[in-house]
Amino acid sequence: MDVVSILSIVLLVFIEISVLVYLYRNYITSWNADKWEQKARKEGWLSDMLEEPILEVATMVSATVIERLKHEYMQGQGTLTRISKSGGPDYGLEVADGILKSMGWKNPNALLVAKLAQVLGGLIPTDSEPEKGEALPLGKDLFGVQ
Repeated sequence: MDVVSILSIVLLVFIEISVLVYLYRNYITSWNADKWEQKARKEGWLSDMLEEPILEVATMVSATVIERLKHEYMQGQGTLTRISKSGGPDYGLEVADGILKSMGWKNPNALLVAKLAQVLGGLIPTDSEPEKGEALPLGKDLFGVQ
């Protein structure tokens, strides 16, 4: 009789703990989270608490992005300067550099030279080779002005 009562108490405690664990996993945690969320939204203490770390992270991220953009800008400018100063096969950059210098720019920015070369390259049609006996396109024909 003593063994049966001990086993029944152990079984009862095991069942109670199992029920509590089941309820805690499935219901109590979500109820608790919902109540904390409602309280945080109502009183606004969570946003006040997190405002400083959010601002610090935003500042660090924006500074990193600005540094990265600056680095890429300087890298691109250096590459364009190297190409334009090397006198390589890209004559469009040389022509654009000459145009800007003739306009009074002493040392034009490499990105400005590249943009002008791109614009000039877009003005000239790709099929600009004239047929035999056909005149070269000039003036209005070259620039597509009506």
